[in-house]
Order: sequence, then structure tokens, then C-alpha cells
Amino acid sequence: MRKNIHIDGRDVPFTASAATAIYYRNRFNEDLIRDFKKLSDNGVDLSTDVIETFSRLAYIMAKQADSTIPDSVDEWLDTFNVFPIEEIFPQISELWALSLGTTVVPKK
Repeated sequence: MRKNIHIDGRDVPFTASAATAIYYRNRFNEDLIRDFKKLSDNGVDLSTDVIETFSRLAYIMAKQADSTIPDSVDEWLDTFNVFPIEEIFPQISELWALSLGTTVVPKK
């Protein structure tokens, strides 16, 4: 699934797929499902852990959509003057959730 999110005056593409969790583990050596649960449990409680986890997830999804973005989360975040997590979090969460859904219609 792909979605453009308007951030700091520009449209930034994000992609979520079955490979997102694999890319996340390969890049950060962490489990995306466990980390995403922390985000979901805390909502947008802007602790350092939540900001770091959200930034990692957003970065991986952005990198999937555009391989030309910088090779580190910090460098990528530095390309924005403003990165409004409270506005972006629901959209990233929805995109991730939709990528986990099935496209198979149950037979009944």
C-alpha cells in the first residue's frame, strides 16, 4: 500500500507491505510488531522511546517508497523543518494496518 502524506510543505510517499517488518528488523535489529504495539499502547505520548520508534517506522516506510532518501533516520529527519508526529502518526498507523489486512473475500 502506498500513500502520500503532506509534511512540511511537500508530499512524502510512504509504502507499507509484508516486507516492511523485514526491512525494519534488518535495519534496526528490532521487532516491528512489538515496537508498533508500544506506539499503539502509548498513542502519541511523546516520550523519547515513542519518538524514536515512530521515526524508525516512518523512515522505513518512506525508504520503501523512495530509495533515494538518506541512508539514516537522522539524516532523513533533518530534511524537514517540521515533522508533526501528532498529525502523521494516525496516517502511518492506518497505512501499516491496511497493509496487514487480507484481500481475500471469505467464502460463505
